Amino acid sequence: MRYKFNIKTMNNYPNFNHESSYKMHEVEELQMAAITPSIISQPESIDRLRHQRMLDALTTKLIPIFPEASWLTIGDGRCGSDSIYLKYAGAKHIHTSSITDLSFKTAQQNGWIDTYSAENAENLSFNDNSFDFVLCKESYHHFPRPAIGFYEMLRVSRIGVVLIEPNLAGFSPLKFMKTIFKKITSRSVFSEYEPSGNYIFRLDPKQLYHMARAMNLPAMATAFHNDFYHPRLFKSAVRTRLETIIFKIGIGIQNSLCFLRLLAPGGVSCVVFKKSLTDIEINQMKRSGINVTALIRNPYIYC
Repeated sequence: MRYKFNIKTMNNYPNFNHESSYKMHEVEELQMAAITPSIISQPESIDRLRHQRMLDALTTKLIPIFPEASWLTIGDGRCGSDSIYLKYAGAKHIHTSSITDLSFKTAQQNGWIDTYSAENAENLSFNDNSFDFVLCKESYHHFPRPAIGFYEMLRVSRIGVVLIEPNLAGFSPLKFMKTIFKKITSRSVFSEYEPSGNYIFRLDPKQLYHMARAMNLPAMATAFHNDFYHPRLFKSAVRTRLETIIFKIGIGIQNSLCFLRLLAPGGVSCVVFKKSLTDIEINQMKRSGINVTALIRNPYIYC
């Protein structure tokens, strides 16, 4: 039997209320607080390699182009692992945030991160244009109301917002089979919903493009990547020879199928620019392999 929920129902039903959703994610992050990020504890692990690949697809390429930029991370759990990656890549001014800051004190004492705070993505405590870039990596799909979080990130950014998420866009003949395979291997019939009640909001760059157009923003850039992970295969964080081979084969097969247009990439990085880019910045991005798309501006308010 199917149940239909409207906004009023969602607000009255505890499992679908956005406040209870954030509470559940806060509990989950508290449970993860004691886990040291693999970039510190096991730099040769599959886990470190996976997250490095996600960030290197687009995000870290922005750092040498904007060397003095300030960064805010959103939903940066496990001692601020995203901030640590940015710092290793050369970013100089990074503020770490997540729904809870329990693990950040230890990370700061160890010198892994600089400043931090506990932040709700729907109601950030910062003033407008407080940071040059806002990075939200693999957290956007956990938001109960993603659009509100996106607008908040745009509000506090000066140059742009970077999102790294599972990719929803693109039809491919094997996409349905890949979905079925994941459901079977994970043994989950609720793969589109989290226990908190959130719908898992996978990112479609086309939807983001239309949101940016509606806000009359100047440009955006997109990069795709594939990932290969299964908890049973990578229970140990240590990268053994066999795990490395399996990981590379899994990535290679997906890349080949994407090249043949039989499969859509599994992950996407998008940066929506809030400020107009200079010709020098655009040329630097192109040389770095970043494909920048200028957005058509509103002719009634843009001259």
